[in-house]
Amino acid sequence: MRKAALAVSVAFVILIGGGNLAPCQDTSESRLFVIKFTDPGPPAVHTVLAKTSEAPDKIWAFIPANVRLSEDGLCHEATLEMPDVGWAMFRVKRHATDEAAPVRILGVATRPAENPIFPVDVAFANSVRNDELYHHPRFSSPFGGGPFRPGIVSVGFHADATEEEIRPLFEAGGVRLSAYFPKVSRIWCEVVSGDVSEHVQALEGSGIVKSAEPVPLSDPPRIVVTFSTPILPQAAEEFFLPMDGLEPQWGSSWQYEIDGTVYVPEGYELAWVLALEHFPMIAYAEPCSIVQIWLP
Repeated sequence: MRKAALAVSVAFVILIGGGNLAPCQDTSESRLFVIKFTDPGPPAVHTVLAKTSEAPDKIWAFIPANVRLSEDGLCHEATLEMPDVGWAMFRVKRHATDEAAPVRILGVATRPAENPIFPVDVAFANSVRNDELYHHPRFSSPFGGGPFRPGIVSVGFHADATEEEIRPLFEAGGVRLSAYFPKVSRIWCEVVSGDVSEHVQALEGSGIVKSAEPVPLSDPPRIVVTFSTPILPQAAEEFFLPMDGLEPQWGSSWQYEIDGTVYVPEGYELAWVLALEHFPMIAYAEPCSIVQIWLP
């Protein structure tokens, strides 16, 4: 049984030229690194960590990378984008339950950045079938081992993720995404200082506010702000940020992640869950469970 999960083995490479650490040849503002490596162990999710000349003393930082099999199928290729640096040191981290020989890096190449990178280990996601993961601890619990819809993975994005950031990444990966990005049309504001009428006048003087109406007999005083057109939560927060004396009442529902659905190859849903969980903007990934109800 092949498994993949949490234990870690690593390998690293340093870009070397002449002396110990030397400047990279490509000094463009942004470029792609392509790290070729082999992994003699069982299939696992791979992620990339890096140190650079900009912060040589800091801990290893996670770098979003796309991992695919090479065209000849003999090794893996991790593609990642980084800004201009003098030198870079990389580690390929292996997430697996089995003890395995270390990852071996064959070389690093650079080329100019062109399109967005889909930062997922698709080599793992598209090669490990569900029957190889049914006994994985991640899916063997009473709630994780039930039936699920084929070809679908439910995901939740962090609340600060934006549609403009997310969609191009999935399009670059050729993976279909359906996501709901909540927008704000109306919000209640508590008046913590200042005159209510002056706040109303200031709000209605904005080009994005349709109306600002005081709530009658409210204690403390409140104002209902209606936007001319629905706006993203981030834009609403930025709008209220400079307004002293007003505290928007976002409500607990605003703490939830953005919900989405990723359409993946049938029979590989569990591997895609493990791979998507390392997507930087994703808060969770789950098989789309089928709920069964028994009536007496």
